[in-house]
Amino acid sequence: MSDIKWDIYLIGEPKPGIDRPTLVRNLATLFKKEVPTIEKMLRKSRSLIKANVDQLTAKKYQAAIAKAGGQCELLEQGEQLFSDDVPSAVAAPPVLSVAPVENTPAFTVAPSLDNVTHTSPYGAPQSNLESSNHCCFKCAAPLHAGVAHCPQCYAQQPRFNNKSKVTAGFLAFFLGGFGVHRFYLGQWWGVFYLLFAITGIPGLIAFIEALVFWFTPRARWERKYGQVAGGGAGMAVALVIGVISFVVFLGIAAAVALPAYQDYTARAKIDAAMPLINQTREQVEKIILEKNFLPSENILAGLPETISSPQVQSVRLSDGAQMIVTFDTMVGTDKAPTIIWTPTKTGDHIEWDCLSGSMPDRSRNPECRGGAGAPNANK
Repeated sequence: MSDIKWDIYLIGEPKPGIDRPTLVRNLATLFKKEVPTIEKMLRKSRSLIKANVDQLTAKKYQAAIAKAGGQCELLEQGEQLFSDDVPSAVAAPPVLSVAPVENTPAFTVAPSLDNVTHTSPYGAPQSNLESSNHCCFKCAAPLHAGVAHCPQCYAQQPRFNNKSKVTAGFLAFFLGGFGVHRFYLGQWWGVFYLLFAITGIPGLIAFIEALVFWFTPRARWERKYGQVAGGGAGMAVALVIGVISFVVFLGIAAAVALPAYQDYTARAKIDAAMPLINQTREQVEKIILEKNFLPSENILAGLPETISSPQVQSVRLSDGAQMIVTFDTMVGTDKAPTIIWTPTKTGDHIEWDCLSGSMPDRSRNPECRGGAGAPNANK
């Protein structure tokens, strides 16, 4: 066996086809080191991980790192590298001390951050890495998940949540017009979706965003929304404003929709009552033409005292043979609006005018509009 000794350097870039978060997780598991430590090493172009080893050991390191998705370089002991990578003569940089074994078992590189399965020649992977996946945002000290304050610098740590692209897509698809998906992703500017929801433009934008969310590659989604800061005071204010805007929007929608619905109901009842009204008018016309007389009461026209139907409360005759029809509906504040049909004898036929009554003009059928219920009738 050759007596040449080798130094092992970790290259700062992953192998083609392997994303950087996966490489970090794999190397942290392989060497049983903290994730921040591995990240710091990969920030350099190359880092010394083992010095003065024989060729067999160096090859085993190289194979294990390659299976983890990384790259390494083997240099003969004492060969110079770039100045920023050469170990200092005063204080040698920390190296990863890992005891190799004789055989190199298979090493499986997980395609994503969710499932990482390794069999390492340097020891069993850690059963729970969640405690080493976090570091202080201020001093970069490793932290356990859920720690509120850093034990080193005492800085308060932000809360982070993983966001699902499927959930965000469905929220954008069904409730995107109100900006719900933006609030879910921790973005306060979802308020603008609420403010302009009545225009329909936010709904169209949210529909496109839903498709973008669903078809975004998982790795890219995790980089952008895998760790979203939890809500703070600003988010609470945004949510309150969003709720208020939503309530106001519902109020405006109800104020517009309720009268429109009442008008639609009134017109539907008038249409449904027309057979009864026409039948009554024919009887009144018959009396007027045969007797040249304008009946002022139902009994004088041979009509029942009570005439009603599911749509009509009553039909009664008044002076001049006016037929007052009271409908069983509610329009505005009038719970029993009326339309008055007034007959006019012209030769041998009768013409009816239905412009009078308390029924609002917008709720009448077309032939009865423009009378007392019209907006400008009394001006």
